[in-house]
Amino acid sequence: MRFLFILVCLFASSVQAKINVVTSILPLQGITAAIMLGVGEPELLIKDQGSAHHFAFRPSHFRALKRADLVIWIDRNFESGFQQLPDLLLDSTVQLELLPTLGLSNQDGHIWYSPILLGRVIDQITVALSKLEPQNEDVFKRNQLNLKQAVSDWDQSFRELIANSKPRYLLDHNFLTHLEASFGIEPVATINDEHDQHGGIQALRLIERLLEAGSAKCLLSNEASISKMGRNLAERYGLEVYKITDYSGQGKAGASFMQHLWQLHDALANCG
Repeated sequence: MRFLFILVCLFASSVQAKINVVTSILPLQGITAAIMLGVGEPELLIKDQGSAHHFAFRPSHFRALKRADLVIWIDRNFESGFQQLPDLLLDSTVQLELLPTLGLSNQDGHIWYSPILLGRVIDQITVALSKLEPQNEDVFKRNQLNLKQAVSDWDQSFRELIANSKPRYLLDHNFLTHLEASFGIEPVATINDEHDQHGGIQALRLIERLLEAGSAKCLLSNEASISKMGRNLAERYGLEVYKITDYSGQGKAGASFMQHLWQLHDALANCG
């Protein structure tokens, strides 16, 4: 079922979009691209899988933002440097800052790993696009339904996976809070928090005792680079390392986001 969404996307057709949409990070670009499939493609600010937590604006970013009719980001704390983003945008630019619109504050920004929150994000982006480009509303809504069905298939498969075998994994940094709450799983330990800060020598010794007991089978990260501490622990205790960074999408922009979710699914399946 995982590639059904890719096949459905091949038949999307519509009028070319006249709006400029800018997204902050790859997951949001993938979600938005899936909804805009056959109409246009959003622009990405934080490219090359750069960390949202260590991002600084450049002149090219300011130019993209000045052209934007719609800007979509997690929140002004999750993406570094976004505290002043609303002041940089034109009054006519629609701002979709997702955590506040979801009623969430001071929470993990990796909301796309929760099937429920992801569904709400898809709905909000669809509404925003439809208001700006009403002539393509039917296409946006059709893509919305296709994407939500693909997420539902992933959700069901993940629940079956967890029912059969609980994964034993160590996190290089904290990025699966929403997924863990959704599926009732938890890591053996987390080396670094969402801002790449570790808990100190006592926390490290506890992690080492857990690993010595064979509690973890793999190490997961969604950053392009594994931390030095993570690499050392993985090598010392023979952990398989999985970087959840695949947005290839089989060459289709609308499928790239689902490819990312399935990569996470398969990595955790191997950690059981």
